[in-house]
Amino acid sequence: MLRNPTAIIYSRVSTARQADDGLPIESQIEQGHKKAAMLGACHQRM
Repeated sequence: MLRNPTAIIYSRVSTARQADDGLPIESQIEQGHKKAAMLGACHQRM
């Protein structure tokens, strides 16, 4: 039986500057969901 791959989306900010100017958590999560969909992977919110 073939299964869809599972995506684990791990997001974080490592510096205050990244939190302010870089990729905020919401953007990282959104990009992770888009990549998972592109790969045909399923994901779950935790």
